[in-house]
Amino acid sequence: MAIINYKIIELKIRFIRLNSIEILTHRLINYSNSQKMSELTPHSFAVILAGLRGNTTEKQKSLQMLAEILIFADPETIEIFPLPEFSFTLLSMLENHLPDSVLILTLQCINSLLPLHFAASLLFMRFGLLNHLDTILKSTESPEAAANAFRILSFFAHDTPAIVAQSIDLRVFGKYIPILSRVDQRECITLLARIVSEVPPSSLIELIPFLSEMIRNEDQFIKSKSLSIFSTIMSAASTVASPNLPTLASAIDIPEQIIQIICEQLEKETDLEIFTNLAHLLKCVAENQRNIQFVYKYLPDLTTLLFSFDDSKSESYILEILKLILPPPKLPKELWNYPNCNYQLTDISNKSSYDKRLNKDKSSKSGKKKHSHKKRHHSHKNENEDQEILNTILPVVIIYLAEKSNNIRSCLQILAAIATLTPIDCDSAILNILMHRIYNTKCAPYVIVIASNIMNKSDVIRSGLWRIISTVKIPRTMKSFCTQHINTLKEQCKPFAYTIPSNILRSKNIEEIFQYVEKEKLFPFEFYDSKLMEKSITLIKENLLLPQNQQKCTNFSKETLHFFEEIGIHALDFLQYPKYGIKSDTHIMSKQSIKLSISGPNGSLSECQLPIHSDFMMLEGWYNLKYNSGCIERLMSAIEDNPLLQAMIKIDEDLSKSHMRFALLNRAFQTDRYIKCSFRVGNHIFSAFDNLTYMFSQVNGIKQQFLFFPHFDVAIIHDDVPRSKFKVREMNDKTANTVFHFIRIIQYLKYFQNGRKFSNCNSDFEFDDQNYMRNEKFSKYVFSKLDNPLLTLTLLSPSVQMMYNAPFLFTFDQRYFLFKTVGLDSVFGLLNIHNHFPKESDKKCKTRLSYIKCEIERDATFEHGCFLLSRIGCGRFRTEFVFNNDVGFGEGPTQEFFSIMSREFCKRHSNMWMDDKTVDSEFCVSNTENGLLFPSVNADNGLLEILGILCSKAIEMDKIIDIPFNPAFFKLILKKKVSLEEIDPMLANSLKYTEGLLDLPFVYPGTKTELVKGGSSKYVTPETVKEYVDLVTDFTCGNQMINKLSHFVKTFEMNIPLDSLSIFTPNEIVNVICGQEKHIMKNELYQFAKLEHGYDINSREIKDLFGIIEEMNTEEQRLLIKFITGCSRLPYGGLENLKPKLTIAKRVTEQNGIQGTHPDESLPSVMTCTNYFKLPPYSSKEIMREKIIMAINECQDTFLLS
Repeated sequence: MAIINYKIIELKIRFIRLNSIEILTHRLINYSNSQKMSELTPHSFAVILAGLRGNTTEKQKSLQMLAEILIFADPETIEIFPLPEFSFTLLSMLENHLPDSVLILTLQCINSLLPLHFAASLLFMRFGLLNHLDTILKSTESPEAAANAFRILSFFAHDTPAIVAQSIDLRVFGKYIPILSRVDQRECITLLARIVSEVPPSSLIELIPFLSEMIRNEDQFIKSKSLSIFSTIMSAASTVASPNLPTLASAIDIPEQIIQIICEQLEKETDLEIFTNLAHLLKCVAENQRNIQFVYKYLPDLTTLLFSFDDSKSESYILEILKLILPPPKLPKELWNYPNCNYQLTDISNKSSYDKRLNKDKSSKSGKKKHSHKKRHHSHKNENEDQEILNTILPVVIIYLAEKSNNIRSCLQILAAIATLTPIDCDSAILNILMHRIYNTKCAPYVIVIASNIMNKSDVIRSGLWRIISTVKIPRTMKSFCTQHINTLKEQCKPFAYTIPSNILRSKNIEEIFQYVEKEKLFPFEFYDSKLMEKSITLIKENLLLPQNQQKCTNFSKETLHFFEEIGIHALDFLQYPKYGIKSDTHIMSKQSIKLSISGPNGSLSECQLPIHSDFMMLEGWYNLKYNSGCIERLMSAIEDNPLLQAMIKIDEDLSKSHMRFALLNRAFQTDRYIKCSFRVGNHIFSAFDNLTYMFSQVNGIKQQFLFFPHFDVAIIHDDVPRSKFKVREMNDKTANTVFHFIRIIQYLKYFQNGRKFSNCNSDFEFDDQNYMRNEKFSKYVFSKLDNPLLTLTLLSPSVQMMYNAPFLFTFDQRYFLFKTVGLDSVFGLLNIHNHFPKESDKKCKTRLSYIKCEIERDATFEHGCFLLSRIGCGRFRTEFVFNNDVGFGEGPTQEFFSIMSREFCKRHSNMWMDDKTVDSEFCVSNTENGLLFPSVNADNGLLEILGILCSKAIEMDKIIDIPFNPAFFKLILKKKVSLEEIDPMLANSLKYTEGLLDLPFVYPGTKTELVKGGSSKYVTPETVKEYVDLVTDFTCGNQMINKLSHFVKTFEMNIPLDSLSIFTPNEIVNVICGQEKHIMKNELYQFAKLEHGYDINSREIKDLFGIIEEMNTEEQRLLIKFITGCSRLPYGGLENLKPKLTIAKRVTEQNGIQGTHPDESLPSVMTCTNYFKLPPYSSKEIMREKIIMAINECQDTFLLS
């Protein structure tokens, strides 16, 4: 920092006073600025003050000197600074008309002085600085002077926004902001946002034209701030009372053109935050009843507004606008407290038609003047216009209610309001929703009003709605009103009583029942309540078990099955979600502990407290540290005795710092006399790898309050046991189980309709995530309840039970989230909930994942990888891999490790897979159509254990295993039936021709593995051929293979309980572990690739690149994906689910780079750790293609281009 020679400053001022500026300027050139601030004296400041009182030239020179002093001032300088004199002098200067250059310098000096001295703001305020600034902003034409004035105002607005708001004419913002620099514009709009809540009401209207322009500003920050200011103004205007008017909103009439601008901006907005602010703004505008006609006139398409974003908050504002637009409904103030109210409640019997209500309103309006102000906003409309509004709003709200689970009460309010004006027609889906919501005390009155005005009263009875209404509890304040409607509804429903014929109820013929139900179009509730749903399940199962009756189930048309699938899907709407009076969030649970009373083999030990999100492994570490003397010393010795493992992993100096880490390191280094433990709690024994939260789900009799203050007696057993079987309790709800079962069995019929072979209908079939109907409202609602971490992670949440018992009702993404939450360790589950649900992400979650860093030699990746995984692969560690002497780091090398291990496992010499040896290849070749791999009968048990660890680690760390697994592999280990055709079609076909099997030894085909003891000398005869076929089948996909695969299961479950994968189909499990292989298309790239640093969607190079990628064959795309991400397959869902997102940036070649200075001489480069692809701006598409193909073929398996 340059230091000023203040002796020269003093000399300079003296020369100014002697009109010798030219001489001083010439001499200053020869001086250096190396003097210290301590050389300044009070006399120096006096000289500057004198200059400030001189002519324009003297003022300018003095201000320049003062500005420099204030920039470099230290505390000692400020201590001798004559603040009052300078404050008064600078303000006196502002009272005079100053040239722009002097005015700018004066304001800069004031702005610099304010933060330097604690008393400066008080003095300037006392001397009237704010009023002077207001005058300057009204008069000056200098944008720079205005910018400095706004900076000073920003300083004061931090502590005294009200004083600033009262002192400044807000119209100056509209005058200057459009002409300021972008930085100054942002500062000014921030200033306005800070003071707007203190603005006098009379000034509010003056801001509206300016703000309506600002919300169209291209800068997102300015746009968002402008909307926030507008919303603040309108919110204040709609809530602050005035002596003469009901609300300030009544005093604010927004010009029609501004409302039009707001509506147009709302319709085309794509940013959620801005869209929400605009919706809030329009709602505030609509609260002034004189604005309503313009709001309705320019309101965009309601479907666009309510379905563009899946966001509850913005949608709530739109629904509030609709309430304000509606004609006055006849609802009591407890149900409708809006400006368009009409509290003239009368007996509504036989007066539900819209015309009769309107006629009565007209007569009451002429005779009761005191109510006229409540209807004045509708004075411009006639009956046709009111009906048009109802016809516009009603269908959209019904669709919203049917498809979304947000803002239910608001929707019911709107429907109830409309129902008091005109009868409404509801389909079965809406009636089911009404049934579901009537149990909510706050919603019940609205449902009753709607039901009493539904056109077809028979629907009210047949849907089951009337039965519930007649027994529902009504809020005391609404009892009289609701009772009146219920009595009216009772009379209206009497003529529509409906019963199902007894012959149908007694029928044993499923075809007869289905024909009747389809013909009469029974409601889901009728179908269930009449026991026909339950009977249908029984009859279908009975028919399927008898081959001679199976034809009855195949005769149903697709339309019939579709109809019954719809019945089942809509029946979900009247299911009651169980109430669990437990509230929890990730912040609380991340700090929650569990109290354990510990006993060992020799009796009671002590008590300890562990985080509720920990594993029993932490307790094992605690136990060894506390009761296994010398354990730390033996671990240190074990580390020293294993230099290979020691060199591969990073070990903390403090080995006892973490009980969990201590336990896992002892297991990794196989420490002498380290005690591996299991844990008895009640009648259950848990492994060290089990989560504490899982224990809650298995111990019977847990009461709700116990979850908040958990205490368990734990007996430590000196024995290592396998992980507990993952088990989710079944739903304790007969209705839900019946509906789930019915949907399942109808989907089963659809699955086998196309000529597939029937099997026991209790066995699992592979439901397709795309081909079955879902009740999105139901699935979203159930999924939303996973936001309770305590219930979710302990598997006690009804949502967890529903999703695991009926996974076919939920999307893959919903099921994948649940699996990652409850199937992995509890810390990850807690973080997953915290990051996914908006209300949780605002809170602090005080927990983190455990990582361990490993270094391996690239040339020995498979050998070192197997060794490392066998030692540290089991347990909570997230394992990061780097290659020695490689420049790569982060996610990229770790993914490459998994890719290299995958490739080695696929090689023929591993002897892991069923292999067609007739094909010459380095890799195993399967006989299946897509080359899918299934374990060989000779697969090495040790390698299967390593593969189990590798797959589970990949899932934990969101990495991809590049092995083409046969889905039958996972189907079999999940104990589902697998056919020989799924594994080896050629072998299955050969076993069908028994003549060709005669005289073969009892040895598995193509191997030396004996099927029975002495099988190599036992030969197939006509009497033993069936035994031979059964044995081959058993070794391929029966118990023998299951025993073989138990080695994979054992190690897989040390990280992830296998049955937690039961929420997926086998094909989906393959996609979870291996990612998805799909051809990348242009539209995906445009949609999901991020372009930056020189490229955008209009760049020629990007258009060329996307065209080249789409034109690549499958193998080239695999190489490209591997080049960019480190793996040849994309995650399930393709580019959309790639994390981090694929980013493409312009690569600028170095002047002295290896490739030369011209882009055409360069290769593209990557950062695989961030999926970052750097593409040089090639001169043509042909050259780009050539360079990309060269890079992806020649630069694999190395990070030289990172």
